[in-house]
Amino acid sequence: MIFGKVHIHTTEVPFHLVDAGHAVYHANYLILFDQARSQALQQAGYSAVDLWNDGFALALYESNSRYFRPATYGQKISIITTTVGATGTSLKV
Repeated sequence: MIFGKVHIHTTEVPFHLVDAGHAVYHANYLILFDQARSQALQQAGYSAVDLWNDGFALALYESNSRYFRPATYGQKISIITTTVGATGTSLKV
């Protein structure tokens, strides 16, 4: 991930993340977001294992979400991330 560079993760909503109405349960969006973040890091040359071996770990500190309409089972969605800031102890994506 390079500052300002956009990463697009496209996926299909799996059955295990939806509720009885076939829409993604709100907490499960974080699972989809984490998959996108992991893919972005891997494509930038960082794997979780490499980070852990180097003494680093990524933890969710804060999350803000806006839901325009529900994602539903089988729907193809794109999660767009941009790295907007970093310090010695944090990464803002």
